[in-house]
Amino acid sequence: MIPFQLVELDPARTPEWFAAFVDLYQRSFTDPAEHEDPAGWATLLREEPPEGQPRAFVLGAVDHGHRLLGGMIFELYRRSRCGLLTYLAVEPGCRRMGIGQRLIEASLVTLRRAADGDLRPVFSEVEDPDLVAASDPVTSPRDRLAFFAAMGARRVGIDYVQPELSGGGGRARHLWLLCYQSSLDDGLRRDDLLAFLTEFYRALGTRDPEADGDFRSMTANLTDPVPLRDILQ
Repeated sequence: MIPFQLVELDPARTPEWFAAFVDLYQRSFTDPAEHEDPAGWATLLREEPPEGQPRAFVLGAVDHGHRLLGGMIFELYRRSRCGLLTYLAVEPGCRRMGIGQRLIEASLVTLRRAADGDLRPVFSEVEDPDLVAASDPVTSPRDRLAFFAAMGARRVGIDYVQPELSGGGGRARHLWLLCYQSSLDDGLRRDDLLAFLTEFYRALGTRDPEADGDFRSMTANLTDPVPLRDILQ
């Protein structure tokens, strides 16, 4: 095990660690449909990001030699009060050491504090193992599912489509939307999911989500509560 501490990163106060996280992110997320331009992160890291955009945070795991071992960027969607854990990356040689677990746990605490205690569901995305090839020699798609399941994540029962990101790689249709049970009071409420998806699509450039075909397909028949599935089945 490598001793490490968690540090909040930003390009102004911790430029070297922030640059190291951007490099790790670029190496870890190579699918164009899952990739966004890190140049846009700086404005989201402000206490008051642009109107209609989420507030972002970056946490890094740093060892005693000041080396970045892993990191996570995550977002608070201010209108819906929902969180999104966007990118989690750990150096291949440092995995299975508890770094990812600590990052997720700390991100949930940070989101709750940023939401003044009124945090609604927290979501993330993961690749459908039946739709992607194993490209990582260390961690397979099913290994990732097992990790997120151990963190209390369950699959949201919709045919999820991620809107196009700032990287311009098109919409992603090979992802599952996950929800963390620790962020729920009593199941996933329809209104909370709908509010999050609406804000998420708008933040990524869909002006009228209700007129968007993919959005309508995801939300037309939502039940209340929204079903959550075991992601290991």
